[in-house]
Amino acid sequence: MPINKQISVGQNARIQSLILHFTALNYERSMYALKDSGGVSAHYLIPEQQDSSYPNSNLEIIQLVDENQRAWHAGVSYWDGRKNLNDTSIGIEIVNVPNCLHKPVVGYTHGGEYGAHRNCLFPNFEAEQIELLIELAQGILQRHPDIEPTKVIGHSDISPSRKNDPGPRFPWYQLYQNGIGAWYEQETVDKYLQDFSLVSPSINIVQKALAFYGYNIKETGILDSQTQDVLSAFQSHFLPTQVTGELTPVTTATVFALLDRYKQPRLEFLLKRYDKEVDETLLISGRLSPRSNASKTNKHSINQTFYGAKGQGSLILIHLDFASLNKLNVLINGKSLDLKKARSVTTSTNRTGIQLDISNAVTNGTNVLKVTSKSDLSLLTIQMDSPTIIPATRWVDRKLKNDLVNGLTQLEEDFEFSLVKNDKLIAHHAFGDSYLNNTLYLKQLTTFFTTQLAVLKLVGDDRLRLDRPVSYYLSEYKGDGRGNRTIEHLLTHYSGYPSVENYLNGLMPDDELDSENIATRKSLPIQWNKAIYNVPFYYGVNQKLNYSEFNDLVLRLVIEQVTNMTFEQFVENRILSPLDLDSSIFRQVPNNNLYPVSLLTSQMKDITILAQLFKSGGSYGKQNIFKPSSFTSWYQHNSFWLIASEHNQINRLVGIQECHPYLTQNSHVAITEKGLVLVDDKLDISLVVYFPHAEKHNVNQCGLSQQQQDVLTKVFEIIYQAKS
Repeated sequence: MPINKQISVGQNARIQSLILHFTALNYERSMYALKDSGGVSAHYLIPEQQDSSYPNSNLEIIQLVDENQRAWHAGVSYWDGRKNLNDTSIGIEIVNVPNCLHKPVVGYTHGGEYGAHRNCLFPNFEAEQIELLIELAQGILQRHPDIEPTKVIGHSDISPSRKNDPGPRFPWYQLYQNGIGAWYEQETVDKYLQDFSLVSPSINIVQKALAFYGYNIKETGILDSQTQDVLSAFQSHFLPTQVTGELTPVTTATVFALLDRYKQPRLEFLLKRYDKEVDETLLISGRLSPRSNASKTNKHSINQTFYGAKGQGSLILIHLDFASLNKLNVLINGKSLDLKKARSVTTSTNRTGIQLDISNAVTNGTNVLKVTSKSDLSLLTIQMDSPTIIPATRWVDRKLKNDLVNGLTQLEEDFEFSLVKNDKLIAHHAFGDSYLNNTLYLKQLTTFFTTQLAVLKLVGDDRLRLDRPVSYYLSEYKGDGRGNRTIEHLLTHYSGYPSVENYLNGLMPDDELDSENIATRKSLPIQWNKAIYNVPFYYGVNQKLNYSEFNDLVLRLVIEQVTNMTFEQFVENRILSPLDLDSSIFRQVPNNNLYPVSLLTSQMKDITILAQLFKSGGSYGKQNIFKPSSFTSWYQHNSFWLIASEHNQINRLVGIQECHPYLTQNSHVAITEKGLVLVDDKLDISLVVYFPHAEKHNVNQCGLSQQQQDVLTKVFEIIYQAKS
């Protein structure tokens, strides 16, 4: 035919990548799978000499599919913008069989089929296998010059959440030395380690860097399971002695070193973004001056919010030379205070100031304080008394109390009840066979009133950060993904730990115990403070919300490391004693591994004060237990207000709203089998209910027993009726 052949520039070769695998099967089973099964295939197979199923004395390369044909070796895959890599790749399978055992009680966590949830030994590849592979790969690269160094990859690179082959024993560097594939310069890695020593690139930037290199990873800003999968695959390829799935400084520097060598335009984009992050981070930390066009701090005005209650409160302003402050003006909620009525005060350090009665100026709930002066106020110190709980005296409050008592009596339940509205103790009453000031055994609510309060105090004092890895505080907390766990993951129960009960069941399943000894599982002689470093994860980080006592245990170890005190000493000395809560003491549960931490015993009068701290931003009377910080708002809505039950159910507020329509986004709840604590910012109430004789009940999807549901419903019915 009269064909005029003219070559278009809009074309490229079909073969773009070379993908290497291990078979995980011996030669005989590999041949069946790749040649006769019809399910999978590969272009080439390289046997193993020590394989008893291999029939020949000398190794030979077996070609199963012509290079011009498509072999089914990659499956669901992605690399550097391309999907379905069967269409554009050549696949080489190498006989190599890992030896794996499932770790006890552990389900899938991350890292593919041979990932962290299994205990695998990966054998070395035979030297003769690699020699044949090098010769074969060199020929393929000559025949298909469009295969760039960064496109000689493993199955784990293109499918990191499914596959691990060719594994951490595969000699990628040896291939690179023979002109096959990509590698980094160690000097460049060292350079980026130095460059990133002051401020580490964010997870967002590392995710983008891995995507720029070729991996299928979305930028989420969190160390989620897809990121751990990709990190494991990257480390298996380029850092085979450090396959942890953790975001380490060396891993970050290695990714950048590879981009530096092979992806320069993409690297420049990332470095500009990193420089911007550095400026913002240093500016926030105070180590960098603001840009010239940034707004400067107004030294002549101070604005802050505070929690108040009508009829209570005093304000103290202290300065080195108070008389020098020119045109001083103090406003609460926009109204100026009469400074002529102020009382002079002098501190123990001879600083002077004034004290103002603000009881008639504040409103219930959030108030705004503004202090202005013609003078510099940067050295002015502000002290403020927070409301304390006082008896209700108004008629409307007494009526609410009567309505509550009458309504709750109808439930015929045994429980002790306390409701504080604003700063008024509306009702403290015992119903049924319960009695006032009962001894409250708080169980999981111990975490609510001790561990999490302690963390809030340390966060407010800048001694603890939620976004830091646990290993920053506990150097021995490492391995099996522990380096990925942050303080935030422990607080929100997204760390992936199993419950203690499930862990014990896995260590000693029922079928391995006779009926008389099943109970011993709960009293095994376990030293939990040491055992926690070996407790495996059920899930990847951020993969599932799962209540676990192990989260509380690790947090306590962190607190002890930061404070150089036992956890119990820190809570008693820094939280309970300053508030004179002498009815609250720690106790150990003897011979019961289901509670690996000490628990709190208290009384209702103490609990209502602790609950009030959450409304008042950490203060009660003259005691400032924790300082409000940039983390406080996040913390209160993502950590405290989790709903936990003895059945290890745990839901966020959005779940409980489906069961209880009275609750709003301002309602924060913590629930265990016997205890219920609710704080509502909008209604300005704190509610504590304790069921002394509660037994395990069937709970609804929100983790509420019928008793708890009935009390909540009745209380909110009466409160809303009173408002109307």
